[in-house]
Amino acid sequence: MAPTTPSGSRGADASSNGSDENSLSSSSSINDHLAQALRDLARGEQTASTLEANLSSLESKVDAILASLGVSTEELDAVADGQDETQKKDDAKGASDGKKEGA
Repeated sequence: MAPTTPSGSRGADASSNGSDENSLSSSSSINDHLAQALRDLARGEQTASTLEANLSSLESKVDAILASLGVSTEELDAVADGQDETQKKDDAKGASDGKKEGA
């Protein structure tokens, strides 16, 4: 029987350890990226909450200003709806005028 060299078996173990280290390094890198993504997500959610609170505050202030001027949000909605209808009619008229010119 031929003697086996200890270095032969160590070499196989060394390459196995190297791939284990690469696997651990890769796993650690993935975990680092995941942790960073979760931190970024939490920061984004906090920013969204802050923006929502600021917008609610701004809306309350605008409502107070409108109330002091005697304008209700219902009146503004009615005016906006009327402008939307006028804009739609103007758009339709412009489109039909464009067809006449092109013909």
